Amino acid sequence: MLRTRLPRIARTRPKATLVGLGQLVKQTRSPQNPLPEQETQATENSASSPEGSLVDVAVAVARAITIQQEGDKQEAIELWRAIAVISEGQDDNLAARAWFSRALLNQAADREQAIDDYGKAIELDQDDDAAYSNRGNAKTDLGRPKDAIDDFTAALELNPGYVNAHVGRGIANYYLGRQEQAWGDFDEAIKLKPELEHRLSVFLEAL
Repeated sequence: MLRTRLPRIARTRPKATLVGLGQLVKQTRSPQNPLPEQETQATENSASSPEGSLVDVAVAVARAITIQQEGDKQEAIELWRAIAVISEGQDDNLAARAWFSRALLNQAADREQAIDDYGKAIELDQDDDAAYSNRGNAKTDLGRPKDAIDDFTAALELNPGYVNAHVGRGIANYYLGRQEQAWGDFDEAIKLKPELEHRLSVFLEAL
């Protein structure tokens, strides 16, 4: 099993309205790639119609996915936030997915914000193993391995076969000086995914 030594590396919720969400959808559409006329009309109609709220949110979700794929990261972050806020209490599953999507976009540049977003996703969906594991990674990156272990453990309680959570907890354990626990986590990850041993060895040797 892998025994490579790892180097040490040093709510209040804002108010939102359907009108505001509709305006945000239109504002984030670039002139080069405008919102189709029928979607624009659906957004405008749903902003003043309670039964049209699902249409409005569906348009916003489609738009968020599109601008995210186009590389407009900041606009996607703002739109996912609007979707999350407007969906809470109406469709908590969608709201959780929106906070998770926002967290993913924030994780590289703003880990503290990502941690907060993952926390909101977890509040709405406590069975989201990926949200726990990703939040654990963000905490480890910020030098908080002890807190991270709680998240990785929660992810593994939900999904014992979650390889990334085993690896993440192993790294966090290593940073805390818990060598045996770290190797145990790495070994478990390799049992679940044998090809990981070589990939981890190559990766760790390059550090």
